[in-house]
Amino acid sequence: MGFRMLILPCIGMAPVIRALRESWREINSKWKDIQICRGMGPKEFFEVLGLTEPIEIDERARGVA
Repeated sequence: MGFRMLILPCIGMAPVIRALRESWREINSKWKDIQICRGMGPKEFFEVLGLTEPIEIDERARGVA
């Protein structure tokens, strides 16, 4: 009885590296990251990272971030 183990180390890193390069190109050329963020602000960034608890704490403290 055998098994195969498949390791795909680049499956997540290649898209990340491409996105970082694209971001840096835009920041270096335009000195802005508005286009590359595609509407993602601080709140959406925290949500993607699973940090909804700090957002709730901020909202209870009447934060608007």
